[in-house]
Amino acid sequence: MTDDPELLDRVRELGLRLHAGLERLPHVVSVRGRGLMLACELDIPAPSVARRALLSERLIVNATGPTTVRLLPPLILSDADADEALARLGAALAGQDER
Repeated sequence: MTDDPELLDRVRELGLRLHAGLERLPHVVSVRGRGLMLACELDIPAPSVARRALLSERLIVNATGPTTVRLLPPLILSDADADEALARLGAALAGQDER
């Protein structure tokens, strides 16, 4: 673990940004986590969302439970990267409605 206060402040800031963005996505029931380690509870099966995120959106997320998707981005994530990840995950979640 790092003890760089600037990096830790940035991780907290980005974590709050991602947390708020995840709460606005379709099918997200709740969001939990700390810093950039976040998980979303969904009202649809997580494995199909993780598969669609990878294959259609080129976004790596983990399905850690039947309805849980976990994000664990690198600590050097930029604002633009965070926004793009939210857009890609949103597209993967919205794509579930097309089935």
